[in-house]
Amino acid sequence: MGNPLAKEKGELMKDISKLNNLKSSFNAGRYRLQDMLKDAPRQISICEKAINLYEQDKATTNATNKVKVRVGDEEREVYPITIGGQEYADRTAAGKTLVELLDKNMTELHSGRTIEVGNYRGMKVNAFAMELSIDRYSKEIKLELEGAKRYYTTPLNFDSTRFEGNIVRLDNVINNLDKLIISTKNDLAEIKQNVAEAEKELQKPFEQEAELVEKTARLEVVNAELLAADNEKNACLAIYETLSFILPEVENPDIVKDDEFIRYFVSDNNTKPFVFESLGNGEFFASRESKMNGDVMVCGATFKLDVEGKTIELTSFRDDSIGAYEEYNSSNPADLETLKKCLEEFDYVDSQDYKEVSKEYFHEKLDQSERGEIISRLDDMLDIADTIDNAIDNGVFDKSEQSQERL
Repeated sequence: MGNPLAKEKGELMKDISKLNNLKSSFNAGRYRLQDMLKDAPRQISICEKAINLYEQDKATTNATNKVKVRVGDEEREVYPITIGGQEYADRTAAGKTLVELLDKNMTELHSGRTIEVGNYRGMKVNAFAMELSIDRYSKEIKLELEGAKRYYTTPLNFDSTRFEGNIVRLDNVINNLDKLIISTKNDLAEIKQNVAEAEKELQKPFEQEAELVEKTARLEVVNAELLAADNEKNACLAIYETLSFILPEVENPDIVKDDEFIRYFVSDNNTKPFVFESLGNGEFFASRESKMNGDVMVCGATFKLDVEGKTIELTSFRDDSIGAYEEYNSSNPADLETLKKCLEEFDYVDSQDYKEVSKEYFHEKLDQSERGEIISRLDDMLDIADTIDNAIDNGVFDKSEQSQERL
């Protein structure tokens, strides 16, 4: 039938785990919003500066006067372009002169130099070579319009029948300024809207906070009642409930028939990995482990599972850190104090958010635990040394007298 408190504990642990996961997701969302808000002033500044520079360049290009040219029987108004110090109104002639200038400077272009071409619509025109993404040994030539900002054309065409097209490329860049201004203003508006929504969202509390606090407090009460009840049966029921939460598979009746069952767990909050494995004949071993001087240090227990009765029978308890090891059987059952220690150990495992991992990663963490133990011992030694130094400084010990006594 089981202990109602042990059953309630299991349900509380499951509910608290779900709530903690929800809160972790909630907090992760808050951190993302906070990061976005920290970066928003920089993004807003970038957009505002870009809009200002685009508008400056638009005003510059619009202030340039067109000139009239005759093309056949038709008279047209065009923007003149200066190439190599000479002004051209005829686009075909300008395009041809541009290609000839670039041909003469092709070596410099391919060596990475930028060539000054001239001026168009109030903006400086330069030429440069860019590596092709599909072939780094090949390059294409582009023009750069330099005003308050820099703008780049599509690759130039060196076909002698399409010289005018290279001047058209410059117009395409300038005509795109309106789109750039609109697009950047839209980006700015979106950033500001996101900031407003993020600030509003950050005001919202975690909706299930009260439920989480309430159930966490209730779990503490239930744990205290289970520990306070001087009843070995209740303690065994509580151990089973905790194990079933750490590893839900223990509630499967077939688990006692699986002599090769083994699961490995590690925690980001604890250096000691946790293992749960079958010893055969329905007996299991569960332990947190670490290494010291190359030896595996165990803190855990062996027990038989009673899935139907939702309880366990402790067959041994071991804690290498204090040199404790005891075996139990029907004529020598585990006492209540030992069962409480066992329950406290499994409660601790549950509180550290262990996750199932591979055997290889388990042993990697086990090896790392030895380095953690060494560092911990060194820290303890340093703390002791600091305590002694402070005592000497405060006159508790006389350093010279201590030295004399040793002599």
